[in-house]
Amino acid sequence: METSGMFAALRNDTSFTLAAFPDTTIVKIYAEASLLPVLYDEAESVREYEYLCNEQLASKLKALLVQKKVDQYLHRSFPYEKNIREIVRMLGQGKSSSGLWGWWTATDPSMWISLHAIEALLQAQQSGYTVSLNKTALTDYLVFNLENYQGVEKISSLFILQQLGAKVDYKKYLDSLEKRPVKRSLYEQLRLEELKQRVGEKVVPDSFLVKQNHTALGNVYWGDDEYTLFNNSIQNTLTMYRLLRGIGGYSEVLEKIRSYFLEKRKTGHWRNTYESSLILETILPDLLAENDQNGKPALSIKSDLSVIVQDFPFSTEVRGGQPLTISKQGKLPVYFTAYQQYWNKNPDKLSGNFAVHSTFEHNQQPVSVLKGGNPVTLKVHVSVKADADFVLVEIPIPAGCSYADKKQPHTNNEVHREYFKNKVSIFCKSLEKGEYSFEVALLPRYNGIYTLN
Repeated sequence: METSGMFAALRNDTSFTLAAFPDTTIVKIYAEASLLPVLYDEAESVREYEYLCNEQLASKLKALLVQKKVDQYLHRSFPYEKNIREIVRMLGQGKSSSGLWGWWTATDPSMWISLHAIEALLQAQQSGYTVSLNKTALTDYLVFNLENYQGVEKISSLFILQQLGAKVDYKKYLDSLEKRPVKRSLYEQLRLEELKQRVGEKVVPDSFLVKQNHTALGNVYWGDDEYTLFNNSIQNTLTMYRLLRGIGGYSEVLEKIRSYFLEKRKTGHWRNTYESSLILETILPDLLAENDQNGKPALSIKSDLSVIVQDFPFSTEVRGGQPLTISKQGKLPVYFTAYQQYWNKNPDKLSGNFAVHSTFEHNQQPVSVLKGGNPVTLKVHVSVKADADFVLVEIPIPAGCSYADKKQPHTNNEVHREYFKNKVSIFCKSLEKGEYSFEVALLPRYNGIYTLN
């Protein structure tokens, strides 16, 4: 099933014509005068995500707290109290002896995951939940080890201390970071400025404002669309958003940044649970304030039929193969979607930053016909075209095969594997540009040819 279409945030009075879709397949149209349903849907997708590493537990907790705030705002009952308490308990059990968190339980502590988990737990605590967080022990551990940390790790540790309310000489550490003769990424520069702002120093954003980029729709962002965990357009733009909001007087830029985040949702969701939870928690307060504004927008849709929309949410379907003319009036925004869905019987093989090829091997030789009861290796070759951090490799398992063993290798920067009936999920801390091979030991039940996706 493939989807093609567009999403636009229509602000003030505006009008445009959407070119005809390529065929007469039904075009589904949806318009909403509030972003709260969009955020709630995104939070729901994070809540339902199937993996339970510490990052995803923290992301789920943040998403659930967003859902609760939206439900409270709309005077609805919140159905996930049990989920919040369960995740708080699991995060409490998932930390290491140092009090920090790794990607998975019993893996080395990671400062950014620890910051993410601590932020989530503190948000839960502020919402009235009981959390297990020894602030004194954490503060002592971080202060004792602070001189050993460098770069993003040191910046994250200072953010943790600030979140914990630790009485630390932040100016001394900030000065030492800025005086180090190293080239800092845009992300590191922005996070240093945000930390300054958090501890009460004045921040002047002019040198960063000139580095803004613009999309074809006129929306604003910072950085490049990279697969690196931190120095990418989402992380940089989120940090800049928080900085500008804290300074005040940049409402127009903030609006264009929110529209950029929506533009990046073109596949229906943001690209991972970590980024989703950060975007949700960052923009929710402004969307709640936007939702309180008085007045109603109006939307005109013209195709083979014409309709004026004043009650939202609105949905309809029109025949494809013809242009759509959309006009919107009013100060409040309208969030407009138009898309087609169709079944592609012969999809092209896709490859972007990653290319994947898989084969069956027996005694290190490729085989096409498998014999029931004879072990075989499913070998997956991954070509990585640009460095990537925290990568999940999902390998579908053909029906008719079970596992010959369920090893937990540690090659290729693997930190964890999960074996499901239908797939193996491999978590790698990083994959630098290059070639990698992953192996899964299988046991076919029947003789024959097995299809590899």
